[in-house]
Amino acid sequence: MRFYARLKVAGVTFENRQGIIKNMDILDPIFLKRERSNPHDSNAIAVYHVNGQKIGYIPRENAKELAIIMDKGQEVRASISKLAGGNGYKYGVEIDVYIEQPPPPIVITSENDNDNSRFIELILINSQKGFFNISETLIIIDATQRFPKKVQCFDFISLYIMNKYKASYDLDIYQLLQKAELIWYGNLIAIAGFPYQKLTPYHFLKLLLSDLFLYYGAMDAYYYLKRIDKGETPNPEDVAYMLLHSDNEVAQLFGERFEHLWIGWEKLTVSMKKGDHLSFYYD
Repeated sequence: MRFYARLKVAGVTFENRQGIIKNMDILDPIFLKRERSNPHDSNAIAVYHVNGQKIGYIPRENAKELAIIMDKGQEVRASISKLAGGNGYKYGVEIDVYIEQPPPPIVITSENDNDNSRFIELILINSQKGFFNISETLIIIDATQRFPKKVQCFDFISLYIMNKYKASYDLDIYQLLQKAELIWYGNLIAIAGFPYQKLTPYHFLKLLLSDLFLYYGAMDAYYYLKRIDKGETPNPEDVAYMLLHSDNEVAQLFGERFEHLWIGWEKLTVSMKKGDHLSFYYD
């Protein structure tokens, strides 16, 4: 992630945001959400506390630039750098904003180009068998052509959602899918002979949405696990917070994603419920 700027959150005095900010901690996670349908500014980017409450907006002049970046699919993250106010003064928030570095371009070789051609051929064959309907077939082919490599399930489902549900960016689905390699879907469509009992991508899409996006805890869980995995935080409260704000399915998914953390996952969950997760972390 590349540091972009330190910004003051705008609009903090509207609605009940002063009360929300008053009870916030500087270590609380926050996330950004595009609001394309905002009647006042189509470039609007809202700032949310991890509990789902809106605390304000990215300043208009910065949102104009960041909106273009977010709409291209690049991840933009933020963290609280300063909480101000109190004692008779209005509360305010300063945040540090980071932009995901775009991945290096993929070199198309004859090998992966042949893989794509063969993959499309198999998809067309399977569509004739009733495994895919016409629209799903077209989306899969489109996905294969956009990605000059053998399609993986998270690439496909990202494109499927974006084609079928144009608001996918607003739901932060694309960013999460790209960062979380969806283990339990394996090579769902990388094997063109898929699926199990003639399940179509629509069925898997429904499973995906219900399992992963019950609420934004999924993104929070991934953020904390990535920090822990990199050794960026020795704070056991981070682990506890992540688990408390993620449903069981999400916790299991991200536990599997970071397999070396999975061993102590259940023990940690049990110890948290008993209130002694600090002692477990240092055992």
